[in-house]
Amino acid sequence: MVLIRGFPEKLPRAVLREQFNEMVQLLPAHDQEEVKARIQQDDAQIIMTFPTSAKADGFLDVFNNNYFVFEFSILNNTTHFMT
Repeated sequence: MVLIRGFPEKLPRAVLREQFNEMVQLLPAHDQEEVKARIQQDDAQIIMTFPTSAKADGFLDVFNNNYFVFEFSILNNTTHFMT
């Protein structure tokens, strides 16, 4: 399980689902469908579940080697994601 945190406030599930879909694109195509998201109706984190800990570790390696931010255009605010 991987938790993605660092959103500036609680966001609707649809917004977080869009972020999840972008993050899953970091994985090889054959692994993407195995990853599931647990997102509350309004939340400030994404919980990603992987079929194995090795696949979660592989995702974390790619995620942490890139620079991901959430741009909140209304406030002209940029927030860095944390895992």
